[in-house]
Amino acid sequence: MNKSKFKVNIDTVMFNVTGMEFNLPNSSSAKVIAADGRLIKEYQNRSSIRNQQDTHSLNIRTEDGNKLLIEGSLFGFIYGQNLYTSANLRKGCIKSLDKVCDHYGFEPSKEVKDAWRAGDINLERVDLPVDFKMGSDKKVIDILKQIKRQLVERPTTMKTNRTSVSWEPCNGVEFSITFYAK
Repeated sequence: MNKSKFKVNIDTVMFNVTGMEFNLPNSSSAKVIAADGRLIKEYQNRSSIRNQQDTHSLNIRTEDGNKLLIEGSLFGFIYGQNLYTSANLRKGCIKSLDKVCDHYGFEPSKEVKDAWRAGDINLERVDLPVDFKMGSDKKVIDILKQIKRQLVERPTTMKTNRTSVSWEPCNGVEFSITFYAK
């Protein structure tokens, strides 16, 4: 039996942490206000940090001043490329978080840092790409056509164009799977 081995990479990640007050300097904010005038949420708008190689950035924002939200290709940000990544998602989150804290001058206490390192990180989105070699562009397009034909029979949301197909059960709220020619 011929076993195919493939590598699952980690690409875009969105996560958040709490444990201290966060304030992004020179950032505008948005408030969500109920009809009765009550403040529901307050967000500081996204601020970007580019990596040393100026190739990948992280988008940073806050929620209610006590939640820090970070989104981007963590290993692209850390290493300057995201072709070869790590399977250690916690390491990517912690290294990125350390760089964000350094950049903004956030000084988490030892207890907060220890909690983050122990895994007190809330993942909101994790993109896991897997590459398959198919031999030719024509073969890839033929495979995508077959996937589209099979998924159209499913009672879920499906999005498609010539070179990609996305399967999104429950409108992609919990997960989605996307196939595309690269």
